[in-house]
Amino acid sequence: ASYGAPEPMTELWSGTLDADTVLTPDERIVYFRTERGGNGDIFRATRTSVTEPFGTPVRVDEVSGADSEEGPSWISPDDCRLYLASDRGGGLPQIYVAERP
Repeated sequence: ASYGAPEPMTELWSGTLDADTVLTPDERIVYFRTERGGNGDIFRATRTSVTEPFGTPVRVDEVSGADSEEGPSWISPDDCRLYLASDRGGGLPQIYVAERP
């Protein structure tokens, strides 16, 4: 079947660059790159079910550097391993992984 016309996810829109979305398999958590607040940082938003809009996005401080740009690439099904691109080492972005118990 064909996709329908794209619809904006207005609850995530900030008026700045919002891109690079990564959704958990249950579709209740979204990670994305945004420039709200300056640099490209990773934000996360949750919702109670797939039929509900996402709540207010929050910055994922532990993976977002103060003077670097980050963007999520993939999240593990258990939401414990996040792959991301970051230029925190200076120069071109590199691939990083952040893990939590």
